[in-house]
Amino acid sequence: LPGLRLSPLGAVPQRDRRPRLINDLTFNAVNEGTLHQAPPEAMQFGRTLERTMVQIANQNPKFGPVRAQKIDLSDGFYRVPTNAVQALNLACLVPRKGNESPLIAVPLSLPMGWVESPPWFCALTETIADLANARIHAGNLPPHRLETLALQSGSDNLSITPIEPPAGFQPL
Repeated sequence: LPGLRLSPLGAVPQRDRRPRLINDLTFNAVNEGTLHQAPPEAMQFGRTLERTMVQIANQNPKFGPVRAQKIDLSDGFYRVPTNAVQALNLACLVPRKGNESPLIAVPLSLPMGWVESPPWFCALTETIADLANARIHAGNLPPHRLETLALQSGSDNLSITPIEPPAGFQPL
């Protein structure tokens, strides 16, 4: 196949978890030859704790105590599609057992190990957050698919009151 570049799989050790498989895209210099087009400003990991603490310190007490939730998006890379033709550059050899036929895997979504995956994934999640926040503030959200079921849970005095953002609230 024109453009096919094969790289071996690698394993990144994880604390208290099984190792994470990645494409070793340094093998055929795929990472080194990648044209960097992802927006570098999407990578905001360096100040996450500081930004979170500022938001907590400046929260409006009328809304009660701050509640936080950590969501693991580590598998989110596998939800961002790639261009099928260009994905041939990101192909990897699948380890085989004994005399099995050799297999290759062509990722049709962002692979762990490609130098451009983290900034593209961050840009996508930032865009999703911006769109969701805009819809929330515009007040044009469709009802949740389980809202009717929740309201029919047997409680007659159940009321849902939308929470208004505090005056002067500016999302990060």
